[in-house]
Amino acid sequence: MTKQLFLNTLLAIAAISFFSCTKCDENPQCISSNKSQVITVDGPATGNVNQPLNFTVRFPVINGCGQFQKIEETQLGNTINIILFEQYTGCVCTMDVPVRQKEYTFSANVTGTYILNFRQSDSTNISKTVVIN
Repeated sequence: MTKQLFLNTLLAIAAISFFSCTKCDENPQCISSNKSQVITVDGPATGNVNQPLNFTVRFPVINGCGQFQKIEETQLGNTINIILFEQYTGCVCTMDVPVRQKEYTFSANVTGTYILNFRQSDSTNISKTVVIN
């Protein structure tokens, strides 16, 4: 029984070492990034011209190495499409699925109704309507 346990342990260590080294050989710094899948957005529905409005954006990452990387915005009229990116740095990461959050600040210099589309997936968004007085 002890010999079998020893062999199983040795085999597991060898497999982990092999796959860990293979991953690091392909990407020595073990850095990657992805578009985030926003799950919630909390923030105000109204504001004033040139007043910064803060929105709390929450998104899951696939392991403990995942962190916020950047925000990309595109604007067409009063519609703003917002994509968050997450970055993974590290070859050895905890295998949890934490939810991270990032503050997004919106400010408009013209009155009107604005639609903020936070990317949830390639085909869906979480939309927030903001009226600027």
